[in-house]
Amino acid sequence: MLRVFKLAAVCCLFTAAYAQAACTGSVTFGEGTALVTTSVPNKEFRGKCLNQLIVDTVAEGSAWDSEAAFVLDVAGRALQWAHERLISLNQVGDLLRGAVKSEVGKTITVRVIGFNDFHGNLQTPGTFGVNLNVPPANRPLVGGGEFVAAHVAKLKGQNPLNVVVGAGDFIGASPLVSALFFDEPTVEALNHVGVDFNAVGNHEFDKGSAELKRLQHGGCKTSNGVPDANSCKGIGSHQPGHFDGILNTR
Repeated sequence: MLRVFKLAAVCCLFTAAYAQAACTGSVTFGEGTALVTTSVPNKEFRGKCLNQLIVDTVAEGSAWDSEAAFVLDVAGRALQWAHERLISLNQVGDLLRGAVKSEVGKTITVRVIGFNDFHGNLQTPGTFGVNLNVPPANRPLVGGGEFVAAHVAKLKGQNPLNVVVGAGDFIGASPLVSALFFDEPTVEALNHVGVDFNAVGNHEFDKGSAELKRLQHGGCKTSNGVPDANSCKGIGSHQPGHFDGILNTR
């Protein structure tokens, strides 16, 4: 029992020494040619180095809305470290000057999520293999509205500063599940996916410019002034029996 205790103690001392040794140099802000170095030692605080606690690089997930937001975050951390007697008040000032001097928050990284040629494939068209040599059992299901929605949500979750754009042919040449209802289900589905901007392709004009405008602005389709029986049947608009058109898309 005594040997085990000694071994554990040695391991703990080695781990603590390694953690302290890993925190070398000074606290810095930014990266690359825009790196700003302060005179504040890069000390250990609750198991992490100060540089690790400051989110200021793309690799760390830096996505500040503004310079002010970043500086306020640094100020909060610096005051906490001063309260814990880890740094002095003069060093708090040094950190704030470094944060203001840095480029962090002055430029932002935006994720552009783009796709095109959806063609109303709300349901998966089946399986896919890169060539005929792939056995059918090894070909995964591809496509479908639920896959697109889940994948876009995943990409958006990786960066809160994002925009979803379409490059055309979201509608037209569509399978029956969308075409029978004048592609209204596709428009409603893509509203829920969260498309922000969309460019028109040639298939957006398959039914003419007037029909494209109706899909954009909403309203049930009529023929000779009579509502079409297959229009406004979806449940993706604000209430059943209505078609909202394209929402939040420019």
